[in-house]
Order: sequence, then C-alpha cells, then structure tokens
Amino acid sequence: MVIGDVDGDGDLDLATVSNEIVSVVFNQGDATFAPPMHYSINFTQPGNLYDGYKLDLGDLDHDGDLDMAVGQMALGQVVIMMNNGDGIFGPLLTYPADDFEPVVVDFGDMNGDGTLDLTVFVVNSWQSRLLCVLLNDGTGKLLTDQESHNWWAPPSPYWPNPRQIGFTDIDGDADLDVVVLNQGDPFVPVYLANFAVVRNLGGGVLAQPVHYPISGSYPFSMRVGDLDGDGDEDIVTCGPADYSQATGT
Repeated sequence: MVIGDVDGDGDLDLATVSNEIVSVVFNQGDATFAPPMHYSINFTQPGNLYDGYKLDLGDLDHDGDLDMAVGQMALGQVVIMMNNGDGIFGPLLTYPADDFEPVVVDFGDMNGDGTLDLTVFVVNSWQSRLLCVLLNDGTGKLLTDQESHNWWAPPSPYWPNPRQIGFTDIDGDADLDVVVLNQGDPFVPVYLANFAVVRNLGGGVLAQPVHYPISGSYPFSMRVGDLDGDGDEDIVTCGPADYSQATGT
C-alpha cells in the first residue's frame, strides 16, 4: 500500500495492489473513504495470483499530479499508470524487464536532473537477481536503451529476497544512493537477511552492493534517517520478534 494525494484535493488517498488489480481509494475529506476504483494490470493472463507485487507513487511527467508504477511479475514488465490530473489513471504504459520479474519498484531522482527515475529490483531465479535504474527522459517516458540509459548494479550473490527499496545520500556526494532490504531463507545458510547499500557513482550509475547482515529471517520494513543527530543517515529494520539498527559512520 502507498499513500499520496492522488486527486489533488489536499487529502491523502490510498493505492494498493493485489494479484492483478490496482485499487485507488479516495479520501473524502471527512475521515471516510469512497468506494475503491479498480484497474486491471493483467492483459493476457487473468487470475495470476502473483501478478502485481509492489507499487509506488510519484510525479513521473512533472505535471503536478502523482503517477503510479507497478511491478507486474507474471508478464515480466513494469506498468506505468499516468494520472490524468483528477486521480483517474489513463492508458497503461508497459516496459519489458528482459525476461525478469520486477518485484520491487520505487521512484527517485537518480541522475539529479529534477525528474523522477524508476529503480527496479528484478529476479528470474535465485542466481539472477539484479537492481536496475530506468532513467526518465524528462517527459515521463522511461528510457530502456541499455547502452546509455539503463543502469544495472553489479551482480551480488547475497540478494535472497528483496522486499523494499529506500533512497538516501549515504556518502554525502549529493547523489541518491539505494538501500535494499532483503529477507533471508532459513534453509539456505548463505541467504541471510540483510540490507544492501548501493552507492550512486553519479548519473544513476550503481556501484557494487555492500551487504550488512541483520537479525531474524523475515524483516518486512525499513526506514532511513539521522537517528543520532550526527549528520549521517542511519537505517532501522524490523520484522517478527526482531529489530535492527545500523548507525552511519
């Protein structure tokens, strides 16, 4: 679930994805919500239980309203839903994920040009799990030319189960770096729960991920912020019966 003012009336609305349906629930301004509006993101395989997985809101085309990105696992693509300005989403745009399944999507300005880019985590097996940045051309279109506008982080063997992406300037160079929360697999010793820091080398080009183990196997939430007031960004994760805090240095 994500929260944002989708219809531009000053109230926070809700958007969720479940299976192949994206639902937008408008806040009526009096602490009540209107009936949800539903959008299908599955064009050829209705009923797939693992279609929509994660979504995010952001003003992709810089027109003042919130658009939406959804990772569509079943067809291996990212779905972009452009907001018409009143909270109604127009035709869906799709971007292929090159035979991968996008499991986490998040908006952030990765190349510092003032427009939101899309960071996507994609998988197709335990051995093929990759972090990718799709740059915005400035008009809301994502560039998929892999030679010049589609940046992949170097591969890492320690991506067990990515759950969440966060952004912050970890190294103080004025670029957004990426933090990825990973759930572990208690049956595979090498797949420990961890968070990974992926530095932005400039322009959205990603460095080798650096992984930090955390307690428990199934962390489900992460926040980044300066917890101790020293000017560095710290990271907090939580899950069933565990809690971890990493302090920046």
